[in-house]
Amino acid sequence: MAGPPPPVTLIVGPEPVLVDRAVADVVAAVRAVDPSAERRIIDGASDEAAADIAEAVAPTLFGDGAIVVIESGESLDESALSMLTELIGAPVDGVAVVVVHEGKGNKGKKVLTALRGAGAPEIACPALRKGRDTMSFLTAEVRRHGRKATSDALRVLYDAVGHDPRALAGAISQLCADVDADPIDEAVVRRYFVGVADVAGYQVADAVWERRTAAALGDLRWVVQTQGRSSVGPAVTAALGSGLRAVARVQGMPRGMSDAAIAGEIGMPPWKVKVATAQGRRWRPERLAAATVRLAGLDVAMKGGLRGAALDPEQKLAALERFVIDVGAAG
Repeated sequence: MAGPPPPVTLIVGPEPVLVDRAVADVVAAVRAVDPSAERRIIDGASDEAAADIAEAVAPTLFGDGAIVVIESGESLDESALSMLTELIGAPVDGVAVVVVHEGKGNKGKKVLTALRGAGAPEIACPALRKGRDTMSFLTAEVRRHGRKATSDALRVLYDAVGHDPRALAGAISQLCADVDADPIDEAVVRRYFVGVADVAGYQVADAVWERRTAAALGDLRWVVQTQGRSSVGPAVTAALGSGLRAVARVQGMPRGMSDAAIAGEIGMPPWKVKVATAQGRRWRPERLAAATVRLAGLDVAMKGGLRGAALDPEQKLAALERFVIDVGAAG
């Protein structure tokens, strides 16, 4: 974003990693002018949203800068929306507001219509489709780090990590931080990511907790094909356990808390809270408890059993597949 940002910026779309990038760009633009500007996050779905916005955008005695990020902007009520449209017409010095709107369906249509009509600039964050969209995203991520990578390197990275924009962004960040070669080539990516068991394990885990049984089974087979049967075991169950703990911790938070508040309470990144919240919606508490018991038994079996009777690789794969099928079939 060149120059200071406008008083209100509208960020529209369901892709969390692109939303994060867009918000970060606005924050950077504000702090380029006022490095001390305070960032404040407001939940647009809260009953107190309008009052919180009024307080956040009010001029201060010392003219302190502020960056107000309104999440769940599609839920803003008429009072909050009226304040924002007035702010567009009569900006407050040093105050920049970002409205994050999921952009799905008819929900919050009046918010989009009002802010667009008032002249708020818009940043689109559409869901990243597999293939060309994601490859363009990878290229842009490398560029954000001031680096270059060959197209073959990015394709290998995509194949190794899978279609998870956050995981891909993290992989790019790691490569750019650790690798001196420029451009980053295919050999470097293969050395870092292809055949890394925990990367594949988290792919399996995400599919399990999102109740995508067929995809989880396919990912397990992919692990076997790319890494061999001996790689199927504790690394996968560790990833399953990590995902389960995240879902359980988020489900245990009081209803109505924003993602930012939950993140601060349990020490989890906001993006991970969003993922765990979405996964948790697919699980009734009693079914999640049953899955926890099953996973505990599976973990013991993967590590040799209570009596030290180790499973062979074929048995481990069969046990994992049975877990995926049984858990996925639970109502």
